[in-house]
Amino acid sequence: MNVTATSVLLAALLTTTGCAHRQWAQALEGERSIEVHPGQGAGNVRLGMSKGKVERRLGEPAIVDSFSDGELYWTYPQLGLSAKFQDRKLDTLYCYSGVHGGYETRDYQPFPGATSQGVSVHTVQREVLETYGRPAKWENDDRAPIPATWLTYTQGLGFCFASQSEQMVYLYVD
Repeated sequence: MNVTATSVLLAALLTTTGCAHRQWAQALEGERSIEVHPGQGAGNVRLGMSKGKVERRLGEPAIVDSFSDGELYWTYPQLGLSAKFQDRKLDTLYCYSGVHGGYETRDYQPFPGATSQGVSVHTVQREVLETYGRPAKWENDDRAPIPATWLTYTQGLGFCFASQSEQMVYLYVD
């Protein structure tokens, strides 16, 4: 089954089972894109939301990871998304491309969205730099399982790229 057919099947399944808000299902079907809002969220999911509200918008997460420092991650590989909670509130959204890099080796469907400047998970590092300019923070980690570069901007937007290919691994909103 090709990627388009898989996306349509997933969207239909999510819509009929009530596991995802219609906005997200439509984006998976390719009918429209989810807009990423730096420092705010993506689509109808906003930073600061409670876990209950996020679950009503996105459905039950496929994977839940809890850490001793109080961080909680809900992962939605079928949406290309992961939500980090701190103190029971949504703290960061990670939007994945499906490319492995840094410490990220899970398989994700590509996130179906972009910023208002047109930057999506398919945008390469050079294009992000052309769009947003020099980041507030630029980190390279050659010791990561897959060497990566992180670019962090002050407006609540950041990116992780596979160092060798400069392909985006994920963008994040915090």
